Amino acid sequence: MPCNYSGFFDVPTAAQWGLADFDWSNAKLVWVNDKPMDCEALLARQAEAVKAASPSTRIFVYRNLVKALPWFGSVREKLEDPAYSGWFLHYRTSGGANFSSPECTGRKCSRLFHDQDQTPSTDIAADGRCFEECDCGRSLPCGEYLWDHRNSSLRQWLLEEYVFGPSALGHGGIDGLFLDDEWYDSPLPNPSWGPPEGFCTASPYGGPSEVHPGCVADMGLSHADVRAITAGWLQTLSQVHAAALEAGRWIYQLFRTVGAPPRAAEECAAYFRDACRADSQAQLSATLFSFSGAQSRPLPSPTDDVAAFLLTRGPYGWIGFGWVGCVSCNLTAEDPRGLCDPAGTYERPSELDADYGEPRELCAETSTSSRVFAREWSKAHVSFDCNSWKGTIESRLPLSSQR
Repeated sequence: MPCNYSGFFDVPTAAQWGLADFDWSNAKLVWVNDKPMDCEALLARQAEAVKAASPSTRIFVYRNLVKALPWFGSVREKLEDPAYSGWFLHYRTSGGANFSSPECTGRKCSRLFHDQDQTPSTDIAADGRCFEECDCGRSLPCGEYLWDHRNSSLRQWLLEEYVFGPSALGHGGIDGLFLDDEWYDSPLPNPSWGPPEGFCTASPYGGPSEVHPGCVADMGLSHADVRAITAGWLQTLSQVHAAALEAGRWIYQLFRTVGAPPRAAEECAAYFRDACRADSQAQLSATLFSFSGAQSRPLPSPTDDVAAFLLTRGPYGWIGFGWVGCVSCNLTAEDPRGLCDPAGTYERPSELDADYGEPRELCAETSTSSRVFAREWSKAHVSFDCNSWKGTIESRLPLSSQR
């Protein structure tokens, strides 16, 4: 999940990988200062550049079916048009104007609900700093607006234009989407990584994820309203998933995401015993396997990780990095090479550049309760000893170096 906060991500680095999913924060310091902002256009340009360098790399880009983000040009167009106001959730009309998330930012106000979480501003500490007044629309305050999934015409537009439009799955260089955020119709505890004040999902009725607390009250939503919006969002999501698969595209959330086996010997063994079954989700799902200690450099156990991946992967599997944050590679006169090393941030172990051939069988425990698991590949013998938490890859033929 590569991301360069200050500009386009390094194309040669992204092109080394089989799949690259670009977050909305990619090139943020560029698009927040465009007038008006258009994050989705820059995501499409990033996708085109990597696809041109490596046609086999699968490219995903960001979309959000909960938040209507005005820094996406197609979304801003609808937010600014009063004819589409029914597609968005509004502030309540009774009980005064004492809102947790204000209607106005600077000189611009909107009766469409919006919060300021992860919103660009001129504040030096903002999540995306505008050097002049931020431009999210002619009369539109910057903020995170919310789709109203009770509206069937919205659902049709989201599917046909937002998901399958020319800067998304209708683009020849884009293979999939990451669909962010969720609706819940019952309260959730604040996640450990969340802000101290919590999120709107902690309301007695639930609500949208990663939105400022108080949003349900600001909008005057009843529990029945939240249930209806959640049901509508699930219907939208189901139709998007089905349409993407029918078109030969993919949605990131359809992946099975896993990491390395647990360190405790018996829990490690249980991990492999499950994954080695022919009817396991490991064998039946498209899997993303994340490196252990993905924030550490160098990676602490790449051989063990690759061994576990080769032992358990089914026909469709990728190994690499999930979200590790955005790098920031400003180019300056003093340092024309940039202020970071994107290749180092997304370290590529040498084990990824060897050809292990094809799997000849499923993995299996070498003897009853041995806690040692093995799998034969046409060019390697792969094993993992849960007793010592050690993976081994033994070449049976000279391993040819290839991507």
